[in-house]
Amino acid sequence: MRIASLLCSSMVSWCALTSLALADTIQVPLVFHVAEIEGKPVADEAFLQDQLEHANVIYRPLGFELAVVGRRKLAASHARLVDRGDRDALQASLRTGVINAFIVAQLMDVDEPGRERKGVHWRVRKKPSDHFVVVSIISFPYVLAHELGHFFGNQQHSDVPGNLMCYERTEAVPFLDESQQERVIQTIRAMFASRELRTVTKSPNVATERRR
Repeated sequence: MRIASLLCSSMVSWCALTSLALADTIQVPLVFHVAEIEGKPVADEAFLQDQLEHANVIYRPLGFELAVVGRRKLAASHARLVDRGDRDALQASLRTGVINAFIVAQLMDVDEPGRERKGVHWRVRKKPSDHFVVVSIISFPYVLAHELGHFFGNQQHSDVPGNLMCYERTEAVPFLDESQQERVIQTIRAMFASRELRTVTKSPNVATERRR
């Protein structure tokens, strides 16, 4: 693929993409749920596009492109997530067949009181098959990409600086190693096969999505 070739010319670690990437780019549907406070979204379109574009830098060379199929308003009561119950409460807003990405004003660590997080991949405690990602407005560009890395099967963090799944960044574009890339590919394929992910017609109000 052209993108994979360009990346390989500047980063040797990305060369494995050529053999792992799929022949055709598959559209992976994503819905942004943006919290509002006093009727105003906590994040603007530029923030959403920046997160999306940086995520696609990672996943497009693997044969997948994240495609926003809707943007929904999220009540102010969900703008600040403090405990596990706050995260679980987002289950009521989930849409089927898509990746649900929640954008909030504040996301607190549930294990370390007082610590603010930039993002999380969360599984609902009473129904772990319901899972989603949350991104805080304090996030850096690759936070959505990182949380999607968890969503796509890379549950463990890496201790290799610069790896997408590592907390330590370098000046280079974050990367996934070959095993992480393969895990992403296999997980997304399985999600489409099980219909956890489906092809969805783009719609600003997500009117075409099937509700629970």
